[in-house]
Amino acid sequence: MSLTQAEEVFASIDQAGVNDLLKAFFTARSRYLTYGTPLFVPTTTTSATAIPALSFPGILGGLEFEVSFAIPSVDINPDDSGVGLRVIRTEGLDRELCSDGSFWL
Repeated sequence: MSLTQAEEVFASIDQAGVNDLLKAFFTARSRYLTYGTPLFVPTTTTSATAIPALSFPGILGGLEFEVSFAIPSVDINPDDSGVGLRVIRTEGLDRELCSDGSFWL
């Protein structure tokens, strides 16, 4: 078959398959779910990713924080959102937030 001929290709994936793939990926590589500045995550490990502190006026050294997310799930056609809408959901959990190590929220 020549590449210049008009042909159709169909590919499909099940919602449960996508969610299984996401669960397997984030279970094996959990560092993509947890991010933190040097106060909380000094170096990137298998369980967390280090990112630089956010520079913020009046805070010497920047704003230090750590945030963790739940494993995302995909809802290809949610019942309450309309036809054809694709939704990716995850929950963010702020664990720690401080400025200069003495102010905790």
